[in-house]
Amino acid sequence: MNRKMLLAFVMVSGMALAAVGPAWAQDPGAVNATIPFAFNVGAKVLPAGNYEIRRLLAGTLVIKNADTRDCATALVMDGAPKDLTQEAELVFHQYGDSRFLSQVSTRDTQRELSMSKLERREASKASEAAANHLGSRVIYVAARAQ
Repeated sequence: MNRKMLLAFVMVSGMALAAVGPAWAQDPGAVNATIPFAFNVGAKVLPAGNYEIRRLLAGTLVIKNADTRDCATALVMDGAPKDLTQEAELVFHQYGDSRFLSQVSTRDTQRELSMSKLERREASKASEAAANHLGSRVIYVAARAQ
């Protein structure tokens, strides 16, 4: 994605966030989670902490640190709900020391994040390292649905 397109996406996301203020509180697919490690959403690294994850618009999530207000937006595809034993869960892919948010699931929704260029590059490195048993792994974090 070139710089102009990214800037336009960020501006449109910001305007949409301002326009949907009251709807933010009513998203049935919103979740809260304590994430004990730093992680990537696309190319942006977010610190460990307490997070609110909400749908901004169809196909877009906002991931916001409740303490520091660091946030990122992500393009997502909706999928079939998972049969979860808890209210919600977050799924991360780990390649070496890098972790990427991959999926946000509740009993009612499942949202898959699009894989960024950075994650594709890390995944490629991990598949090369798999011969040395240093490949990727999946991390699950329990969350609370709102």
